[in-house]
Amino acid sequence: MKNIVIVHGIGGIEREPYFPHLKETCEKLGLKVFMPSLGSYSEGISYNGWKEYFDNNILPYIDQNTIIVAQSIGTQFAIKYILERNLNVGAYISCAGPRHVSSLRKTAPERALSFGPISSLFKPTDDEFEKFKQKGFPKYSLFCDNDIFFEQSNLEDYSKAINSMPIFIKGKGHFNFDAGVFELNELEDLIKEIVRKERLNMDEYYIQKAKYAYSLFLEGKSFKKVYAAVEKDGEFIVLEHENGKYKYSLSGGGVDEGEDNLTAIKRELKEELNVNVEIVRSLGVIKYFKTWHFEGKDFDVDYEAEIFLTKFLSYDMNEQFGLDGEFTDKKIKIAQISKDEMLGHVAEFCKFGLKL
Repeated sequence: MKNIVIVHGIGGIEREPYFPHLKETCEKLGLKVFMPSLGSYSEGISYNGWKEYFDNNILPYIDQNTIIVAQSIGTQFAIKYILERNLNVGAYISCAGPRHVSSLRKTAPERALSFGPISSLFKPTDDEFEKFKQKGFPKYSLFCDNDIFFEQSNLEDYSKAINSMPIFIKGKGHFNFDAGVFELNELEDLIKEIVRKERLNMDEYYIQKAKYAYSLFLEGKSFKKVYAAVEKDGEFIVLEHENGKYKYSLSGGGVDEGEDNLTAIKRELKEELNVNVEIVRSLGVIKYFKTWHFEGKDFDVDYEAEIFLTKFLSYDMNEQFGLDGEFTDKKIKIAQISKDEMLGHVAEFCKFGLKL
């Protein structure tokens, strides 16, 4: 995971006392924290206002490497926004989220009487709840027995409606100033576990790759790979790196057993860039070696990578690019650059002198 987005409730960010400690904990985990102040009910907030802010400031950072945490009315906003923008995230965590946002406890504070007209602007429809339920990313819902605004059954119904893992917490109310919750340890522990498991999966991924590389080394074989320059509207779609010697590299990957290079590059571009392409021609085969470490041994494996020039035909599933999961431990995004930038800044062209 790279990012975490934390969305406050109807009372504004000042009413969420556990947010500052949560932000500090997430930053220690190496996550980039987005915790916007979006106003409160007394300032006439609206769903469209929050949506506009997210579109302009947060949307580029929401992807499969992002955890979204939402509190109270934020849990209603999150459902609608994720569906409207057709987003997939790394995990979604609701805190004190009601299924029926307008159904308040009879003993709710008097200020809650003014929530109704605003809450209705954020309320997901039954159809939206059902569509969100079908989203495949992990979902969790934290709630209490003594929430001052909503009955426990209402909070449980939210969890059921989105098919999340319910996490019951005793005696911490609505997690706000009224409850005096300045640290929500259950939430922080959950986020730590999500990050730990994701990083463990990446370790497992490296082990499997190293094991395969070692088998090739023992057999004296080369690691077969394919990469492609994808031309679209006179420019080229590439991967942009936040760190490293070269700013850009080509999309591609390993050739699976039984695949030919043409089949492999089309598959890789679908997985990594979400695009269908036409193969224009081969730009050649580059050869290099890479040092691996496996079972206490360092060894060099020869690589052979065929580079293709391809032409963009269509998006494979939707019009949003989506990086494949193998990139979740790296700071990589997709970019579209000119031919001159390709020749001057893309790793494969700079290191091996390829020509278009």
